[in-house]
Amino acid sequence: MRILALLCVFVFPAAAQTSPPAVPAEIQALLDAHDYPKAELAIQQKLSVSPAWERGHVLLAQMSEEAFRQGLELAPENWELHYFDGRALYELEKFSDSEKAFQRAIERNPRSVKAWTALGQVKDRLGDVASSEQSYQKAVGLCVGASRDCAWPLLELGFLASRQTGEKDAERYFRRAVEARPDWAKPHFYLGKTLAALGQLDAARAQLEDAARIQPDQSQHEYQLAQIYRRLGDPTKSEQHLARYRELAGLEAGRKTPSELNVP
Repeated sequence: MRILALLCVFVFPAAAQTSPPAVPAEIQALLDAHDYPKAELAIQQKLSVSPAWERGHVLLAQMSEEAFRQGLELAPENWELHYFDGRALYELEKFSDSEKAFQRAIERNPRSVKAWTALGQVKDRLGDVASSEQSYQKAVGLCVGASRDCAWPLLELGFLASRQTGEKDAERYFRRAVEARPDWAKPHFYLGKTLAALGQLDAARAQLEDAARIQPDQSQHEYQLAQIYRRLGDPTKSEQHLARYRELAGLEAGRKTPSELNVP
């Protein structure tokens, strides 16, 4: 969601520039000079080599949220600014404020599939499962057939089903999400896990291999494939995927993943 460069015309107040000593001097200098595109690039470069730098994740989210907030002062009826403001607030784990931002986006564009889906996800985080499901179903109702826009709310409905009604219902939603957006790794991954839980190992393997092909840098894909091949009686392939899992897990160690919407 790092789209700060699109909003670099906005001037940040002095309060937004205050940072703890954990911010490197060269990045702080860019922030103090209001050179936010370069500051964003520098922060991302540091995160690429130090993914556990929690302050970097927070800085990026704070910068984005401030940019969208000031943009809304100039264009309060722009529904997408409200939507992206909600995404930034979600990443900052300000879930109540995020909910309000998504609701404002929907008031201005009640047919936005992504705004309804985002509202459902934040309501889920706030513990309102019934309203969350209603928001996802509203989003699916706004989709046209099996359009790509449907993949995100269908994925979320699969998560709800897996927690509430079981794997068979979850499979139905995950499969529809795969059909809507076959180039997105997440539906393949969760459909594969669900099929494995249902004992359909060959079908699970195919889905998990698709997920690993689309997004080859995720350790969880390799771990699940290792378990599938072990259950299929192929220890050689199981160990190959387990070795790849250990390699990727080592790269991910200590990384703090910010709260992010599941949007593709």
